[in-house]
Amino acid sequence: MRPLRILAIAGPAVLLACATPGRRSTAPESPLAARVEGPGLLFEVLYSGADAREVPRIEQGLLTAGARVARWGSFREGVYVHLLPDHASLEDAVDRHGYPWLRAWAFGDQVLLQSPRSWNGEAQDDDVVELLTHELTHALMYQLMQPATAPPWATEEPPLWFREGMASVTADQGRRRLSTEELAAWLAIHPGVDLLRPDAELYRAQKDAVYAAAHRTFDLLVRIGVVPGYVAWFAQAETAMWAVLVVDLWRSFPFFTLLLLAGLQGVPDELYEAAEVDGAGAWYRFLRITLPMIMPVIVAAVILRVIGLVNAPDLMIVLTHGEKGVCLLPDGCQPDVATVRGAEAAAAAEYLRADLTLLDYPDSGAWDEEAVIARLVELIRARLIARFGPERVSTD
Repeated sequence: MRPLRILAIAGPAVLLACATPGRRSTAPESPLAARVEGPGLLFEVLYSGADAREVPRIEQGLLTAGARVARWGSFREGVYVHLLPDHASLEDAVDRHGYPWLRAWAFGDQVLLQSPRSWNGEAQDDDVVELLTHELTHALMYQLMQPATAPPWATEEPPLWFREGMASVTADQGRRRLSTEELAAWLAIHPGVDLLRPDAELYRAQKDAVYAAAHRTFDLLVRIGVVPGYVAWFAQAETAMWAVLVVDLWRSFPFFTLLLLAGLQGVPDELYEAAEVDGAGAWYRFLRITLPMIMPVIVAAVILRVIGLVNAPDLMIVLTHGEKGVCLLPDGCQPDVATVRGAEAAAAAEYLRADLTLLDYPDSGAWDEEAVIARLVELIRARLIARFGPERVSTD
């Protein structure tokens, strides 16, 4: 698979960022490929001849990193690892300039990695494993968050502190981060700075502090048991229903609490005083006074709750995207084999690859950016029509 095809699947943002008009004077060098497989792991390393010496330790690093990342779940599809020759190539590929410390960038289905031979100083094997673990954690996170029927670029990212903290803890990068004391000293010098919600400039210029805050925060969640391990609550058939019920109960609890409180406020105190004088106990007073007096409120609450449950599918769709961890592959899902994404998303990707022929043959002529955008719009419109019907989708 050519690099441009990989970037096309990663999403329109990457596609348009890397699409440059102009005719190539010479045909580009076809990348070499190495396949790496392990229990629940499937990688394909794309590299040039100049990086051939780096491939063996990249392969070993992927297997080691994959085993570490498995604490959070299993990959749903294979991951491409595109080895880029230098830092400038990486910055151009991800459209992030001015980040001298950047060494890799992860998507759900691929990792863009600067070749270790071009790192500042000699790259040790442990450094390679550590970086691959960090980036594969991101890739796994994005795969687990992505519904099978949605394109990768439509997946909503978690907060930066969570995804970077999770990746840093998984890669055991605590020794590279500022200690708690150093972080407190940094915050004393920079009062009012929110390291958990950094802007682009703070993230670029104060990377050490931002990553340290993310690492320490996520590590704290792990230590106190809030995050003992990643559980895709809304993506697994065993947990999806219970997770939706918890959300629905949490959403409805305040309203019905106030409703019942209003009913209790309407019970006259004289009835309780008279019953207490007659020797009635607390349980008797509840059954003979409280319950009958608030019964109309209870009936009204039950009716409103039933109506709310009838209208609950919208909450289920929003939380689970209509999925429930169901395998969409015709041959079934094997837990020990990395599979491709769901049938519908795969079909959409094939449609994109088959229709945008210029992506397959970049040396055949100049890129037609308007044609690329038109095809993407056509693909999105087709997906909307398939989901909502042609009568609800405007043709304008």
